Amino acid sequence: MEIRDCFGKNLPGFGLERTRDALAQYAALRWPSARRKSVGVEWGLNEDEARSVCSGRASWQTFDKIIQHPNGGWPVLFAVFGALLDETADQFINNERRRHVERAQTLRTVARDLRSFAPVPDRRASDAGVQPSRRRGAGGH
Repeated sequence: MEIRDCFGKNLPGFGLERTRDALAQYAALRWPSARRKSVGVEWGLNEDEARSVCSGRASWQTFDKIIQHPNGGWPVLFAVFGALLDETADQFINNERRRHVERAQTLRTVARDLRSFAPVPDRRASDAGVQPSRRRGAGGH
């Protein structure tokens, strides 16, 4: 479900005003008729709270009440915040999956390249003909 403002534009940014608008649009899309009653019943809101949601004037307390309600939660957050971010939850998840696949491929390439290098002998042990156990700091000296 793609939520837009009354002019058909995506809703940019966060803040109470934009969140109210997105929530009102979500309610309008979800319940084209008998909206106020449906909103109240769905999220356990009183008449004034339901009216505020439908008119785009819901308070943060009302929004929080909706999110905490068993019929609210993630489905409402995904739709409302998706509208504010101009990205649906599906788009976000697919973009993250793609990003993780690309990162995994990069790490596999780096690991393969590192395995292709021959081991480098320890030059410190052969410096000046000193045996490794006789170097300063080695052993019990």
